Amino acid sequence: MSITLGSNELHYKIKGNKYIITFISNYNANIDNYLEQIYNLIYPNYASKKLDYSNTCGANAEFICKYLKIDQIKVGKLIINNWAEINSVYSNNLEKIENVYGPIYSTIRGTYHALVYLEINENKKYHVAIETTSCEPYKLQFYIGNDMTEFEKIITTRYQCNNFKISFDCVKSWLDIARNGGKKKQKTSKRRARKWSLKYKKSINCARPKGFSQKQYCKYGRTRKQV
Repeated sequence: MSITLGSNELHYKIKGNKYIITFISNYNANIDNYLEQIYNLIYPNYASKKLDYSNTCGANAEFICKYLKIDQIKVGKLIINNWAEINSVYSNNLEKIENVYGPIYSTIRGTYHALVYLEINENKKYHVAIETTSCEPYKLQFYIGNDMTEFEKIITTRYQCNNFKISFDCVKSWLDIARNGGKKKQKTSKRRARKWSLKYKKSINCARPKGFSQKQYCKYGRTRKQV
């Protein structure tokens, strides 16, 4: 099965009422085993209220980022807040998206939207996103790219956005991720003023000071002897 949105065609397959998998080109069949395992680990957390289908995408992504532990999988968060331009094509796409993926609610064009992001190593790196809110008629939605170029096309097409940011910092705020992505904030180092020793001060020849600092010292810092 497939859905065409603009010039892009996305393929998908449905696993009963459990989840839908979206992709562009065929991927390693072993990935499906990972997805089934992930589903079995994630879904019970809705019953215990640790996850919620309402507009809590950021909290869901943070919880799964912290607690989903599977060998060969690296877990992070994906943030979307740069949406595509609204026009007739966009409106037509939204109708098609809802026909396949269910009501979009605030998953598109909200202040931001968060997905769980996975990198699965199965002979090579696969890029996977998980929708954890507004999933009806499914319980989860998976998006799989064989490489980052393919993955970007899937996400920007499905969510009608221009781009997105990824971070593996589970507690980093959506705003920081949107601004800086996965990069750690650069610490601004304050340069400490070096103290001059008494010996160095005595060595300064104020008749011929060297550089701006010595000139300032001779003008303001040195105590002049009274004649």
